[in-house]
This record gives sequence, structure tokens and C-alpha cells, in this order.
Amino acid sequence: PAGTYTLNTAFTDGMGNPKVNATTVIVDAGGATIALNGGLSGGMAATLPADPSFATDIYPRLQKASKGGLGCGNCHTANGPAAVLPYDNTDPAVVLAAIKAAANVINTTTPAASLFLTNPLYEVTPPQNHPNATFLDVNDQNYKLFLLWITNGTKP
Repeated sequence: PAGTYTLNTAFTDGMGNPKVNATTVIVDAGGATIALNGGLSGGMAATLPADPSFATDIYPRLQKASKGGLGCGNCHTANGPAAVLPYDNTDPAVVLAAIKAAANVINTTTPAASLFLTNPLYEVTPPQNHPNATFLDVNDQNYKLFLLWITNGTKP
């Protein structure tokens, strides 16, 4: 419902201390609200793996939010609204094969042009090409991880 809310995010800072970050979120009846909240203190950023693999670093992020993923698997299921590219198979190799087989999803020549990155990237002006924004911008740590994975050759 419309109103002003406080979004509290509990996290552990880079020194292992528990922290809570509070962000005011204003919601109106006309649409969705995106809020960036929480993270590491002192401007510290999470370290990306030097050579990410699909099974270890990408596949877990494609899963449902309820399973610790970014929420991609909420729609990208065998019977869901994004069934054209399902991520819900329990075998990462099957999911990777589907991603690689889909046209333009992975572009190893120009990795940043991959639909795997551009479709879930937040777009300010309509029409948006994906119903949900997974990456707020190209500085998003998960965007950078996915880009690095593609740039490094999509290691299984």
C-alpha cells in the first residue's frame, strides 16, 4: 500500500560486527519502488572471484529468492512466465546448456551485449525489456560477476 516505510537490513560489516542499515522508502500507488540498502561498511565492496564458474558462482544466483538467489528462478521455471529459458533444473549443467543454446543470451564477442546482462538491467525509460530489474546498474556486484564470467569464457 502507499505510504512511507523503513526498510531495515541486518548485515555483518567487514570487521565481523553486526550492523543494521535503515532506508526510508516512499511507495505510491502508481508503481514499484527500488531501494538500495545494506552492504559492507566503510565503502568496502565484496571481492569477486577471479575466474567465476557457472555451477559455483552464477547458477546459485539464478535461483528463486526463497532459495537465496536473485529471484530469477521465480519466473524462469519450466512452467513459469519465462519458461523460454528455465533456471529451475537441479543440474547446473542442464541450465547452462539451455542458456548457451538460446540465441543472443551469451555474447562472447561483446559480453556486455549479452541478453543475460542487458535484459535484467534496470532501464529508466519505458518500455523496459524485462519485467524485473535484477541489476540496478553496471556497478552492481552481481552484474560485474556475470560479466566477468562471460568475459572469461563461460566456465562451467
